Amino acid sequence: MTKKILIVGLIICSFLITAACPVTAADEEMTLEDDQNDVLDFLKSEQQGIEVYTEDKPNIDILLIEYSKTGKEVTISIEVKGIIEDTGDIEDPESSGFVSYNVALYTSEGETYEIMYVNQQCTLNGEIEDISWDVDGSVITFTFDLESAADTYSSIEVYTTDLDYTKLEIFADDFADLEFVITVDAGGEYEGNVGESISFSASASEGTPPYNWSWDFDGDFNTDSYKQNPTWTFDTADTFTVFLFVEDSIGYTGSDSATVVISSSSNGGNGKDSDSPIFIFVALIVIIVIAGIAVLVYVIRR
Repeated sequence: MTKKILIVGLIICSFLITAACPVTAADEEMTLEDDQNDVLDFLKSEQQGIEVYTEDKPNIDILLIEYSKTGKEVTISIEVKGIIEDTGDIEDPESSGFVSYNVALYTSEGETYEIMYVNQQCTLNGEIEDISWDVDGSVITFTFDLESAADTYSSIEVYTTDLDYTKLEIFADDFADLEFVITVDAGGEYEGNVGESISFSASASEGTPPYNWSWDFDGDFNTDSYKQNPTWTFDTADTFTVFLFVEDSIGYTGSDSATVVISSSSNGGNGKDSDSPIFIFVALIVIIVIAGIAVLVYVIRR
């Protein structure tokens, strides 16, 4: 009888302990899916004038995004088709390229939390100490705190980039669960000559103006101009791809790219400069012939 009373007492105590220590449930949870094999090949797209996708970059092919919030703490996981790749150094100008995984979380309080992960380095709004991260095969997970526990999810943008300077290759994938979409036009195709100032013209619509403009002319993903319609000078003759990133007043973003063809000749590469020496030579011959005839006529008349 004593044993039965003891067992019943233990059971009651276990219920009381469970009731006193409730399980904390997440305030918010969601899972977002992205299409497979939708990694954009920027250079081929520019060359062919249409969007060209590749299956050869599973390391940045976004499949699944998981978001959860408990109190102030937020956890965001990105799953890719391949394996999370640690390549390059975005701060090293001599790096041959890099692979990056990026998140922009927009909240109900109008806050924007921007995450960038490149080769074992991770920042939240440019700060290292404010975020923790973990890589497990094809999944990378970020954990950080919001400014307030009352802040809630509004929308999210996830984008990945694989950039190789040596091969001049740029690949990217993105997923956006945005309330607004900013339509951006970088203009072009632009043409000019080495050492000549090229004028760029941009436009944007939708979202919430005013807009912040960010041009990248040399492909290093650093801002070269914050003007809407800047000028830029190229030092070598080649075909370049420039990028324009636009952010509206509440943090929503959009982007576009344009092609710039730079010629080494002062007349835009139409070949007339190469004919100039021949023209001068022919002119000299004509002058000599005319002078010879004039001398001959003068001698005959005498």
